[in-house]
Amino acid sequence: TPYEISGLGLTAERVWLDADHRLFSSATSRYRVIRRGFEAVVPMLVNAERQASAGRHAALARRLSRQPRGPVAFVHVRLFDAVATTMRRAQTLVVQGERVIASGADGSVAIPANADVIDGSGKTLLPGLWDMHAQVTDDDGLMHLAAGVTTVRDLSNGTDDLLARRNRFDHGTLLGPRVIMAGIIDGAGALAGPTPVLVATRDAARAAVDGYADRGYEEVTVSPSLDPQLFQTIARTAHQRGLRVSAQVPFGMTAEQLVRAGADELQHVNALFLSFLTDSAVDTRTPARLTEVARRAGSIDMRSEAVARFMQLLKERAVVVDPTLNIFEGMLTFRSGVLNDATLPVAQRMPPVARRALLAGGLPVTAALEPVYKASFMNMERLVRRLHDAGVPIVAGSDAMAGFSLHRELELYSEAGIPNLDILHIATLGAAKVMKKDAERGSLAVGRVADLVLVDGDPSQRMRDLRRMELVMKGGVIYIPDSLYAAVGVKPAPRKGAIPSRELRAQDVVCRGAAAVAKRGEPAPLNCTVIDSSGARNRRPARPKTP
Repeated sequence: TPYEISGLGLTAERVWLDADHRLFSSATSRYRVIRRGFEAVVPMLVNAERQASAGRHAALARRLSRQPRGPVAFVHVRLFDAVATTMRRAQTLVVQGERVIASGADGSVAIPANADVIDGSGKTLLPGLWDMHAQVTDDDGLMHLAAGVTTVRDLSNGTDDLLARRNRFDHGTLLGPRVIMAGIIDGAGALAGPTPVLVATRDAARAAVDGYADRGYEEVTVSPSLDPQLFQTIARTAHQRGLRVSAQVPFGMTAEQLVRAGADELQHVNALFLSFLTDSAVDTRTPARLTEVARRAGSIDMRSEAVARFMQLLKERAVVVDPTLNIFEGMLTFRSGVLNDATLPVAQRMPPVARRALLAGGLPVTAALEPVYKASFMNMERLVRRLHDAGVPIVAGSDAMAGFSLHRELELYSEAGIPNLDILHIATLGAAKVMKKDAERGSLAVGRVADLVLVDGDPSQRMRDLRRMELVMKGGVIYIPDSLYAAVGVKPAPRKGAIPSRELRAQDVVCRGAAAVAKRGEPAPLNCTVIDSSGARNRRPARPKTP
């Protein structure tokens, strides 16, 4: 008999028990345990689990998605104009169907008589965020949406699974963002990356690119085990098919050589530092690509001629950098058993197993190495700031926990000294331009697809305000982040001025803002959170409090 255990982590744990309630099989996304002698039934278990999971996710999507009955008008909001990279105050924006149909100063926009009006006083309306370095799963699509991420670029997922998952996201049977597909290519060997697309010849390299292009991919990315002699073939074939080419540094190449051979994008900031460590050959297929940078990046002069020359090359060739600073913050500054300023706000909201994972720490460290690692991470931040100041395009990718890690990535850019308005542009229209989607998405201009987020606060002043998502809209469909998080056991983010409402029905209803007014028996307003709770029926209605 199959069971799902939920409430401990962010995803349900799947187990099969026999008639005596003893474990027969259990599985995660990476491995399976099964009673010896029954290995042949694994395909049957997998099929049954997929069907059950699909049904559960479809039901969740129906319950947590809100299709407006007519137009939706956001009034009195700060609105981030991603085209002009400025924040406009006292604005009104109207959405009908999946498009923005009107936008302008309060009082200058005609609001349809049948519109649902959401009062955004004290709040900020932004285009939906883009995470440009993700490996999205069925379970974390919800986490992306809850964090305001309406588009991800997926790198390294299996083709069949990713195509099916994207189709379910697009048709609303699975909660998740829009997906831009990037396919991974690597060379064979014990240290190959997580892909079956392994190539050893030029013909195989061309066939791999063509295979991805034929299936609708928009980019290919190469991993460190690739034979450097095949990279130019991959880049040339990809560009002929209209695909972008991104890369981690293959063993035997430098980041500069990748750029000169046709790379459109470099992934992970450590790859740039490896180009400055010219006195030793680092095997980028191994953890040395991390540990050598951890030990030595802090000693590199960010004002040196070598750094300036490399940045000029990136700018001249319009090469994009995907730094993933947040994962290096974890590797170089987190310590086992300790919650720091970066992890504590997230850990306090997490179910127990997910919270425990945040205590794992980073790279093993001694008392002597701790300041060395911290100095190296500080230099990583300085390099990202210098790249931005030099005009090198940056995209924000997390490569870690869905949603929360992107917020941290953007906070780190702010801590590095990049202006917050520029960061918001990087995470919205800037990403859309890189992927040539800016005619449809990335801004809140009239006619654009209605992918947007409403934030309690002003991230142009405090980037951490992005953690306080009030509402997310993807293609005109509304999602309430608190409700999404509740479905996976995550507590809502603290609000500056939450106004509890009396109970309207058998669920908890938490309304934010003056527009949250409803009569008994009517649907909750669009900016209310609905959280299923078995104890809600017995709970006394909350009394209104003065914000």
